[in-house]
Amino acid sequence: MFRLNEVLDGKAMLTVKDGKMSAHITLTGKKIVNLYCGKAEDAKNDQANWLKPTVDTVTYDDGSTDQVFGFDIPLTKEKLGKDFDLALIGKKGIWYDHKVCVKLADNFENELESALELKYANQFSVKKIKDSRCRYISLPNNQNFVLQPEGEELPKNLPSDVIVLKQPLDKTYLVSTSVMDLLAKIGAVDKLKFSGTRQDDWYIDEAVNAMQGGKLLYAGKYSAPDYELLLSQGCNFAIQNTMIYHKPEVLEKLNELGIPLLVEYSTYEKNPLGRLEWIKLYGLLFGKEKQANQFFEEQVAKIQPVLNKKNTGKSVAFFYINKNGAVNVRKTDDYIARMIEMAGGKYFPAQIIERKDGSVKSMGGTSNIQMEDFFASASNADIIIYNGTVDGELASIDELIKKNAAFKDFKAVQNKKVYTSQKKFFQMSCGLGDFIIDVNKILAGKNKDLTFIEKVE
Repeated sequence: MFRLNEVLDGKAMLTVKDGKMSAHITLTGKKIVNLYCGKAEDAKNDQANWLKPTVDTVTYDDGSTDQVFGFDIPLTKEKLGKDFDLALIGKKGIWYDHKVCVKLADNFENELESALELKYANQFSVKKIKDSRCRYISLPNNQNFVLQPEGEELPKNLPSDVIVLKQPLDKTYLVSTSVMDLLAKIGAVDKLKFSGTRQDDWYIDEAVNAMQGGKLLYAGKYSAPDYELLLSQGCNFAIQNTMIYHKPEVLEKLNELGIPLLVEYSTYEKNPLGRLEWIKLYGLLFGKEKQANQFFEEQVAKIQPVLNKKNTGKSVAFFYINKNGAVNVRKTDDYIARMIEMAGGKYFPAQIIERKDGSVKSMGGTSNIQMEDFFASASNADIIIYNGTVDGELASIDELIKKNAAFKDFKAVQNKKVYTSQKKFFQMSCGLGDFIIDVNKILAGKNKDLTFIEKVE
């Protein structure tokens, strides 16, 4: 499956020249190396007609740029508005069949009005549709949905790429673990029927109880869903995270089975409160808007006194040691770094240098750096918080030193200012406010009544 780049809002550029028509599409990366107008079976023996990529430069909302592949797809008037075969091949050298449809843009956007005010989140939007109780929901990577309340008719001029979510969404397959805590806080776990996480791997009581009681069934992880179970039990909605894009065959199968899929992007929110604000979207989807809005406002009010305080000037290093002995740190624009700053601290290391020699390897919001570089930038940090959510909670300072003897010379180790985050924290999406309060407390030298952080002796 291929996706159009988000900067184009799901649109292609239609061109007519010398009596020939084509649509130029810009993709999200360079993984798809050729397209073919026709079936995958025919493409294998017709290399002369493979569509070659162009290199397109795109500029994102944050000002960053990237170079990605684009393609010019030949069209005829007969193809417009109708499905046609367009096969693709990626770097693995395997051809896949696909159906696409190119249609002229309509004026549906003129029917939309703002419906949900967002204070911090920028990875989704919700709009009203004139003369309708339906809601139009937009997410990154050209995900467009219409939420259809019970008894409400759909608007007649919906674009063809819009996915209809028909309420009640009461047999949901939840794969993205970060969503469970949000649903638990608004009393919507009963809208779930299937889990992509096993009972023993949940840290959220509502999820554990639902699975123990047989109300929530394990239906396979993101890469290997139990399609037979989903189909036999009437799954009517699926929530995945972006890992699903590594498994296009799963996307195709869910679509084939008629199960609408939402790929959530809450983890891409740079502001921690933006992550939490996704609770408003789930409140809308599952009929819990009042509960979602109330919870969100309560959490913002809860941390406001901390946000109003002056920065302490104290520095905090947050990291863990991976299996190769490298130090995994969060980037400065990551939500953990932002929470430390919101709590009144200074995140260390303040800068991660991207080196051409490969000594710094970045992955999403984190980077792996060598101990020598970490020591140079973070050895004078006032406080250490070991990331126990990934590597397991740190039991003692001696355990940290066993990972690397250089920690003996860290200022925080010598002053016994070493802490660990609890393993359960990564599932506690609604605990961001409590984490900020925890960091604020330890910056003030208070080690009691902490929620997600523990002092290490």
